[in-house]
Amino acid sequence: MPAIRRLSAAGPLQLAIDAALLADVAIVARIVDRAYSVGTTPKDTPLPYVEYGDSAEASSGTFGRGGNEGTEELTVIVDRTGGKPAVLALYGDIQRVLETGPVTIAGHQIVRLRVELVTVYADPDGLSVRGVVRCRVISWTNGP
Repeated sequence: MPAIRRLSAAGPLQLAIDAALLADVAIVARIVDRAYSVGTTPKDTPLPYVEYGDSAEASSGTFGRGGNEGTEELTVIVDRTGGKPAVLALYGDIQRVLETGPVTIAGHQIVRLRVELVTVYADPDGLSVRGVVRCRVISWTNGP
């Protein structure tokens, strides 16, 4: 049975990223619908899973149009036996989906979406490996 999802306090960018990731068969097969906002992950959640972290969004109009620029951090957590290769495999799927797939934010046109792997490290608990993924998005507001 899939774990309960906890994204109720998520902003539009986080919800758009979440929807795109969970529409991908390869990602769903890996994380089995286990995605949580930081601080809401149940203690005994099976690995691997994804935690949504810091989010930032600011207005930034260009070319006479209104728009936003934002970042979203995701942390990929895998079992230490899978280690860095498992983090990189899941990161590759995340990058593929977000940079080539349809990510939609209501009322906005995505101008640029870039996914970066910031760091991979062994968790101090000795049981898992984490990879921090940062998504950068620039969008224009639809309409006048």
